[in-house]
Amino acid sequence: MMWKLLTRIVWIALPGFFVAVAYSTPESDQRTLVDAIERGDVETFERLIGAVADVNSTDERGRSLLLVAVDRGDLNAIWALLLRGADPNLADRGGRTPLLVAAERGDATITQALLIRGASTTVEDRQRRRPLQLAAEGGASSTVQALLAARADVNLGGPRRTTPLLGAAETGDASTVRALIAAGADVKAPNGRNETALHFAASRGAAAMVQALLIAGADADARDKDGRTPLMIAAASGEGAALHALIQAGADFEKRDKENKTPLLLAVEMGDVTSVQSLLAAGADPDTPDRNRNTPLLEAARRGFIVAAQALLAAGADVNARNKNNERALLLAIEKGFTPLGLALLTHPDIEVNYKDKHGLTPLMWSCVAGRTSLVTALIARGAKVKEKDRSGQTPLMWAAAGMYAELVQVLLDAGADVNARAEHRMTALMVAASKDDPATVKALAAAGAKLHARAENGQTAMMMAAQRGHVAAVRALKQAGAEK
Repeated sequence: MMWKLLTRIVWIALPGFFVAVAYSTPESDQRTLVDAIERGDVETFERLIGAVADVNSTDERGRSLLLVAVDRGDLNAIWALLLRGADPNLADRGGRTPLLVAAERGDATITQALLIRGASTTVEDRQRRRPLQLAAEGGASSTVQALLAARADVNLGGPRRTTPLLGAAETGDASTVRALIAAGADVKAPNGRNETALHFAASRGAAAMVQALLIAGADADARDKDGRTPLMIAAASGEGAALHALIQAGADFEKRDKENKTPLLLAVEMGDVTSVQSLLAAGADPDTPDRNRNTPLLEAARRGFIVAAQALLAAGADVNARNKNNERALLLAIEKGFTPLGLALLTHPDIEVNYKDKHGLTPLMWSCVAGRTSLVTALIARGAKVKEKDRSGQTPLMWAAAGMYAELVQVLLDAGADVNARAEHRMTALMVAASKDDPATVKALAAAGAKLHARAENGQTAMMMAAQRGHVAAVRALKQAGAEK
């Protein structure tokens, strides 16, 4: 029954007035008993427990005295109630029984007490979670052992088909995983996302757990809903120890997920050099691309992972491989600002340096855009064409002038760049420098023989462009070079 009243009020008539007298009832004693349990008030609990009319009565939340005691973790109160006939299977309005609460708390001692008095191991809360599931997910190994000793079903699935073994593996509790395996847990059982315990163990880098699951018969090549195997999960998580254990167990390192990515490509994306080296040593193909034709080397270049790139090249990766966007490793390294990687790639004997991307720009042009003098020098040494033009007719010299990189301009001029080349609208490098108000570049171009009075498509000279924009420094440099207004 519900604890409806704390006291009963009786009005007693006396001459001239009424007096209200309160006296305690079984309901008020029971409410006080609940308060005593929640406060840990042993004296009050022991005084009132013998007077409880119904040890299985519940409060407005549907909680029994036993459930309150378990919530509190009060073992003495729990035994006192159990010995007075408290029902260990009475659930509150949320579907929680005392055993479910004890299992979630990971309290093995209370769990054993409830089991001794007949608590059911198959009860579920409203989320369909069972005691063993809760204990396993909480990493409560002793509680799991107690439930297994009571013959809890080791393979009963919970929400999203999650079994106790899956919960323990996701938590990373190796001792619980071993206990569940010993009790007959299905190591191949997947959850709603098709993930197995081995997937979770791999994601946590738990090599010992991975080995235990493999010995018990786990499928090393099982796929989740994204098509990923435990080896792919280990690679994508940067868990080298788990990855090594899976390779040793014979996991297929050439399988691909739904994006066509191999474990090697995933390891490169993660920047895990140890895993990259392990996979290459095992014989993984260094050139297998994803669905966008990105190879492991392209991904290493995109992220600036120089050590991974060097390992891939040492394993025979194609240094000139390109993806759907016509990007190559060298161009990606330059575009992303990874100068050391770009310089390392330029030492490869097979590197191509004069190809163009989808915008018509060469690696030399991109280096000029970024103002990377060291890369420009290295590219020229490898045969980069300094007179090459992009789709708008701009040369590397023009790009360097646009960036106001006077030192770089001089490097290009020394390498034979055409100082008077024309781009769209018949623009020259000198006009570009004048428009940017860069006197140093203007002087370098003029000294190299730039035509001071050349006119663009609109009829303007470099001097006119500088004057129109109010670029005093550029106008002065042009005048000193002999340009007329």
